[in-house]
Parts: sequence; C-alpha cells; structure tokens
Amino acid sequence: MGTCEKCGEVSSSFEMRDGLCKYCWTPEVVSVKQEIGFIWWEVWAWLGLTLGNLFTFALNGGVNMITLAVAIPTTILGILILKYNKYAFLIATILSLNPLLWIINGIYLKNRWNHPNVNKK
Repeated sequence: MGTCEKCGEVSSSFEMRDGLCKYCWTPEVVSVKQEIGFIWWEVWAWLGLTLGNLFTFALNGGVNMITLAVAIPTTILGILILKYNKYAFLIATILSLNPLLWIINGIYLKNRWNHPNVNKK
C-alpha cells in the first residue's frame, strides 16, 4: 500500500508509479518531478576552493601579495558558486583560461541558467 504524493489517495503498490496513483500519474507530472542535478556545480566550487588555492600558493612559493591577490577572489568565487550564483560560476569558468572547461561548463550552465535554485532571492 502507498499514498499518492499528489492527491493523498491510498492505493496498492501495483497501482503506484513514481509515488503517484494511476489517476495522477502523467508524463508531464513525472518530467516536472525529475530534478536536474548540481553535482558538477559543487565539485567545480570545491576544486577551486581547495586545489585552485593550493596550486596558487605552491606556484608562488608561499604567501605574498600576488598569491593573496589571486587566492582571495578565487575563494570569494568558490563561496558564491556554493551559494548557486550563476554569475560567479560563469566568471570562474572564464578565469580558468581552459577552453575545454569553457565548453563543458558553458553547456552545463546553459541547462541550469533559469533553474529556480540558481540565484534565489
């Protein structure tokens, strides 16, 4: 037995599909329920916060003004990306200076540009 997520009707498990009863289940409802993921979004932010900053410190031989001038904006962008700021994601992608990442992240961002989780107000 299961309860429909939409109407609350109790139905047998054989009559349920994707948490909905046979009367509420339609392809349109299921396509709305399927959420687009943000796994790469979070991975991209954490890579910038960890490996990006570590690489900056290692490349410049420790803490100096140049290192801080690169690490502070990288950290700010990483935090904003973790808050699902699409502009920070775009800026960090451009500043990576990697054309392959421009293509991958460009397609990834295009598919999520109008998502309700991005730039919530």
